Amino acid sequence: MTSYNKLVKGATKVKMAPPKQKYVDPILLGTANPMEFEQIVSQLTARINNCNIWSVVYKTLIVVHLMISIGEQGVTLRYFAKNLEFFNLERILNSSKWSQNDLVALQRYDNYLKIRCREFGKYKLDFIRDAHVFLNKDNNLGLEMVESILDIIKTLVRNRYSSYDLQNNPVLMYAFKLLIQDLLALYNVLNEGVINLLESFFDLDYKDAEWTLTVYKDFVDTTEDVVAYLKIGKSVGMQIPVIKHITTKLIRSLEDHLHNTKQQPQSQSQNINKLKTNDTNNSSKSAAEQRLQQIREQKRILQQQLQESNQQQQSLRTPTVPQQQGFLNNPFTPELTTPNTRISSMASPQSYNPFTPEWTGNLTNGTANVNVNNTGMFTFETLQPQQLVTTPTNNPFLMQHEMQQQQQQQQQQQNFMNQPYTQGYNNI
Repeated sequence: MTSYNKLVKGATKVKMAPPKQKYVDPILLGTANPMEFEQIVSQLTARINNCNIWSVVYKTLIVVHLMISIGEQGVTLRYFAKNLEFFNLERILNSSKWSQNDLVALQRYDNYLKIRCREFGKYKLDFIRDAHVFLNKDNNLGLEMVESILDIIKTLVRNRYSSYDLQNNPVLMYAFKLLIQDLLALYNVLNEGVINLLESFFDLDYKDAEWTLTVYKDFVDTTEDVVAYLKIGKSVGMQIPVIKHITTKLIRSLEDHLHNTKQQPQSQSQNINKLKTNDTNNSSKSAAEQRLQQIREQKRILQQQLQESNQQQQSLRTPTVPQQQGFLNNPFTPELTTPNTRISSMASPQSYNPFTPEWTGNLTNGTANVNVNNTGMFTFETLQPQQLVTTPTNNPFLMQHEMQQQQQQQQQQQNFMNQPYTQGYNNI
């Protein structure tokens, strides 16, 4: 029988290093067995409650994070959604042994996992691993869930670390990588959810439309935080996929539509009211609907490009210039690479734009490679001087004067090739 006491202690040693795979793998496998899972969480609870060593508590949270992300789906979230008291770190947070920065980092990581479990308890959905279920929900439930995803993301991006701390603390770096993976997946679902909400914006009543606009404004602000957070990953050499999202410039158009809707006379009959709705909302609605139509087109292109991206990953074919537009429309395009060219994961963050693939190549043959130096230009092959080729003179049908002319040209050519280059240097 597996000794989970030994495995949990091994995975959460005092040493400032990430949990070792030989301890983590059996723990993850144990999440599929209810009895073994109970033993695991019992040991984790004892570990986090009976110890006030920063590295031990932080690594315990990392093990929980791994169980949520890689373990048996839904099991860990379901348990901790009912046992949120696990995340009460009063003992270590009240300790004066550790610096304020260490405790803040610990508390923010703990709070993210707690919010993640709490939101799972509301909807019984893991927004990362059950994304397809969420996207098929009706609009009202979708609004609530989009707000839930926003709450999770906003809690996640509070786990901000300096480049120095990440590069000098392997435990923080390990947790940060897990957070980046969650953030990319969560933002992908958030982006799709907001698109679905905006597609039905003009079919909503005033209350739900106003709620949708509030959620959209929150999405715009959160997008800025997400981009800034991903830049931290780039600054420490992580290969962050290109993030693309729907437009964040619809606020004015949606506000105008809501304002005109609110100004409609409420005392008129339904038919007259409908006619006035068509008249008063025509200008603002048409402008906003044009923007929303662009969103629908972006969604169509997104789905198409995601499918093409999966096919490209399977075939591992080299990207070409005509495919560049497709990659730009993909909100989560991975770093573009070719079989012979790959960006180093430790490249300087100033050497390339972390959110836009840079291309170099030869326009004549249609090939393009990643530009590590971020020159933003296409490079052309240098033209090589062609050697002069002498024309054969043994053609019996050439006239005599033509033969003599060719011989003279050959002689001049030969003299030029044999001429020393000292004359040119005399003029320097």
